[in-house]
Amino acid sequence: MALTFAIQDLKTSWKWYRMAYEREMEDEERAGRQKNLDLLNEFMKYALRTKSIRRNSCRAELIILPTDDSELYEYNKKTADKMMSKGKR
Repeated sequence: MALTFAIQDLKTSWKWYRMAYEREMEDEERAGRQKNLDLLNEFMKYALRTKSIRRNSCRAELIILPTDDSELYEYNKKTADKMMSKGKR
């Protein structure tokens, strides 16, 4: 009985579930981007105060894996893995 209801519910409401899922994914992406902007801001403050970093700067892509924020660490790690799989270093 319950399984029949669940199947019927999915048949009639799948578009709504998909939109809700996509909205949730967009919110997570937006939150990840904001956290990364905040983290980059802190890194840039540090870099500007540190002469050796300014002196040895080069063209590079930087992905920060913060050890104190496991959620952001995983988000950034996935980003790095995607970049590596596309041939970017």
